[in-house]
Amino acid sequence: MLEGLPADDPAVISSSIPFGPVGISFTPRALAMLGVLLAALVAGLDWLTGVGINLNILYVIPTLMLTRGYGGRVGVVASLLTSVVSLGTVIAASGGVSAVAGTEYFNHFVRFSMLVLVAIIYGRQVVARARLAEQTVLLQASLATIKRLGGILPICSFCKRIRNPEGHWMQIEVFVRDNSDADFSHGFCPECGAKHYPEEAS
Repeated sequence: MLEGLPADDPAVISSSIPFGPVGISFTPRALAMLGVLLAALVAGLDWLTGVGINLNILYVIPTLMLTRGYGGRVGVVASLLTSVVSLGTVIAASGGVSAVAGTEYFNHFVRFSMLVLVAIIYGRQVVARARLAEQTVLLQASLATIKRLGGILPICSFCKRIRNPEGHWMQIEVFVRDNSDADFSHGFCPECGAKHYPEEAS
């Protein structure tokens, strides 16, 4: 069942995770611990309220927190654990396995399936966002290293040397090499070859 999920690479999932509208950052471990504590709180409330009040929807929150902290695979495991805990509270509140109706087992299976689906979708979104952020950082680093010539270049009409920003005159090849990622290889065009090496041209 876990093969369809992208790998939960710790390098891909960031070490500091913004969570919530106020922008509080958590490490994956802290977010997972918070998710476990929240799941225990929901399980306790589920136990106290008994069979009459259904709190299963609240198990989505710790599942999402664990998925956000560690990825889709951990989210699927959290879905399974929270579903088992939820079913356990129903069995305990009802007085045993035989007292629970068959529809209740089916309902828990459906809830588990929905939690797994949420964990898979959200896990893929977490990994995709982390990879996008990683690629954005790489792209920004690449753009920072690109050298680009622009504006008006002051060039001598006779010797074709260029004046650099410090006021020194440089050969055009040196100026372009120093201010861009381009380099030169020297050769000669046919006209210059005929002019400077007439014996070779004939």
